[in-house]
Parts: sequence; structure tokens; C-alpha cells
Amino acid sequence: MLPTAGRLRGEYVNARSQHETARQMMVSTEILDRWSDHPAHIHRLEQLLEALDTATQWAAGHDVSAERLTDTAAVIGQAAVDRQHPLLVEIDAAVDSWAFRGAAAPPGRDRFTQDPPTGLAIER
Repeated sequence: MLPTAGRLRGEYVNARSQHETARQMMVSTEILDRWSDHPAHIHRLEQLLEALDTATQWAAGHDVSAERLTDTAAVIGQAAVDRQHPLLVEIDAAVDSWAFRGAAAPPGRDRFTQDPPTGLAIER
């Protein structure tokens, strides 16, 4: 005689419940890991600060090597993806378009304006 679907359904519901409980515990653990990983978080913020400083210098017309601009674009690009911050996305687009074309200076200072709250120069 074949087992009834009722017993299998109960096993399925139990397994599903255990899976969901484990998933919730993993999410909580991942969040706690991110919160407690201060040295790595500080390092990423320092890299972002340095990259934004480089982008500001570049946008102000200072000479920035193509290699440094490429590194800057990568750091800002990753931060823009991670944080989904609109200003970071705009800065990333401006720096990225020039960094990967090999230009180490913005196309013209008249296309850039100073943004007083952040001190960053962004293309408008």
C-alpha cells in the first residue's frame, strides 16, 4: 500500500518550516557580521573618501593620472552599486566615462559646477 499524501505533506511542511527558520537565522547572522566588521567597513569608507577627493581634484581641472582615475572610478562605482546613492551614481557616471577612455582631465571646466553642500564638482 502506498503512503498517503497527508503524511508526506506534513513532512514537507516541517522541512519547509525548518528551512525558513535557518534562513532567518542566517540573515540575522549576516547583518551582525556586517555590523561587527568595523575594520573592513572603515577601510572601504577611507577608500571612498580618497576616491571622492581624487574625483574632486580631477573635476577641478587638476592633473590626475589615468591609472589613478581608473582606480577612482572602480571604487566610486562599487560604492554607487552598494549604496544606491543618486549622487554617487552621477559621480560614477562622470568619472567612469572619462577614466575608461583614457582621459586624465575633464573635457572642459565650464561643464562643471561646484556643489556647495558636499564640495564635490559634478557634471550638470
